[in-house]
Amino acid sequence: MKMNNLWGLALSVFSLMIPSHYQSWVKPFRFAKSNVQIPFHPSWEVDKAIEVNSILSQPFTYLGQGVQSYAFLSADGKYVLKLFRFDSCKMKQGQRMLSFLKKRKTKKARLSAEKVLEACKIAFDQLQEETALVFIHLNPGGSLPPIKLKDYLGFTHFVDPSKTRFVLQKKADKIFPALRRAFREDKASFYQMIRSFYSLLSSFEKKGITTRDSKLPSNFGFFEGKAIQIDFADNSYDQGDAILQMEKFRSILRCWLQKNAPNALYYLDEVLSSS
Repeated sequence: MKMNNLWGLALSVFSLMIPSHYQSWVKPFRFAKSNVQIPFHPSWEVDKAIEVNSILSQPFTYLGQGVQSYAFLSADGKYVLKLFRFDSCKMKQGQRMLSFLKKRKTKKARLSAEKVLEACKIAFDQLQEETALVFIHLNPGGSLPPIKLKDYLGFTHFVDPSKTRFVLQKKADKIFPALRRAFREDKASFYQMIRSFYSLLSSFEKKGITTRDSKLPSNFGFFEGKAIQIDFADNSYDQGDAILQMEKFRSILRCWLQKNAPNALYYLDEVLSSS
């Protein structure tokens, strides 16, 4: 009897794990996750640049996904389209069995989504250069062309911009791979990139903008040698926290340099003394 109970328990646990492992393997793109009931916000409206229609007319291919968005790379390799994902239930196991909880989570999901969208508006208004943002579409609607997407498995989807929210950003290289490459190939560019990163952090401090996400490797990078913030969905106004958080990022960079390019610390000290 005990053995039967153990087998039954093991089978139950395995069945609950299947959805989680399936998702981590196939990385499914679900358009439904991009939908959330949020009222129209006039303050989120922005002017559309002339080149936006041209950029969106090319196909986009799956690049990756994070907690807040699916990312797709343009055919010319120059732009990243981020479609927001608003999961109402983020438990990795037994999602179907917990569907009855979704109604209770709806309000929380809406408030969380509004925070993300507000962070994007802050980035567009105050940090457009620092994030390499091209366009934000936070209120569904408008007259944008359908967007052709290819997901992780190679399936094609057509997204109607009038029914979804997204942001368009210039493609950047992640901070540490970009620094490693520059250190090997062009020392002058490498040192300039360090200076650029410090200037970026100073800009955040001056504007009183912080981020709740302190993962430096995935959240920052370089576009054409200039440091930018790649992931800005956790940004908010907080002068005191901005100073503390930017100092954390400086410490992370210093530790990385100590391990990968110790001689660069002398240059870093020069940057600090002249700033």
